[in-house]
Amino acid sequence: MLVQGDSPFLPDDIIPSILKRLPVKTLIRFQCVSKLWKNLVRSPYFIADHLHHTSNQRPRFLFISGGYDSLNLSVVDYAATHKLLYLWKPSFMSKLSRTRFINSCNGLICVRYDSDASSSGTSLFIWNPATREVRCVPGGIDGDVDGVFCFGFGFSPILNDYKIVKICMSEVNLRVEVYSLNTDTWREIEFGNTEIGRISRSHASFNGSIFWVAEEMNGIVSFDLAREVFVFMPVPGLYIKSQYLKFLELNKKLVLAGFNLNRRYEYALHFWEMEEVVDVSDDKKWGWKKIDKSRPRISNLATEVLAYVESLVPIPNIKCEEPKS
Repeated sequence: MLVQGDSPFLPDDIIPSILKRLPVKTLIRFQCVSKLWKNLVRSPYFIADHLHHTSNQRPRFLFISGGYDSLNLSVVDYAATHKLLYLWKPSFMSKLSRTRFINSCNGLICVRYDSDASSSGTSLFIWNPATREVRCVPGGIDGDVDGVFCFGFGFSPILNDYKIVKICMSEVNLRVEVYSLNTDTWREIEFGNTEIGRISRSHASFNGSIFWVAEEMNGIVSFDLAREVFVFMPVPGLYIKSQYLKFLELNKKLVLAGFNLNRRYEYALHFWEMEEVVDVSDDKKWGWKKIDKSRPRISNLATEVLAYVESLVPIPNIKCEEPKS
């Protein structure tokens, strides 16, 4: 801090370096300090710098729990044994039985909400709990298609765009549609000749692609969000005894997490990091390296777990009518 006359002040070039270390709630409040601070907090450069700083801190997990008529969202530190905070959620998002969390990416969470038992009452939302912005995704789910729906949500740094991938798996074929947050539109794309079998609902967004576990093929399916193409990667030897498997992005690496529930209803987390392996024929293959034995232990009957990072990332063109509960 410098002193000019009798008044201490902070140089303009130091202020962003200090503010990027603060939580989103504090930054939103600090916009009232001055027009300069308001413009700074809302600038794309500062939002990206704040996200980069936050993403490189200790990982946090969003634990989702509740009952038929309740829904609880708690954020837990990677190395902690207690809940840190409860997240704000829209008023309509009050029942776990009607809410499905697709994925979290850069602080944005994609949610599927069923307002009634019919497919016509199903909606998709993109939501930032930290800034309390919510946007409904147009079109919802095509109720005329029979099959099992699988979703993906991720970010393409090449396009600077967030996308939702919707895959309908039926006995006859696979149908794939992609939603762009920038254009606010859905497009149907060709799946190609990649054989994947049935894929799991668990996925992660990493380096501009979405990754799913191909349950029947003992491998991983990736979808490049910029080129919009699927690739299958076999991973021999990936047999992990765990009650629940989940793809996560931790510390800028793709990780498969196993969640074991013991008799005291505590979750123990085990982590495997995906790494490239070169065999004697110089062909690139994928292997798994266990990076952590067991942490944290969370006394919580969670039904879903997501990697979560708090961010200022805005949701453009917000236009949302809350569905009836």
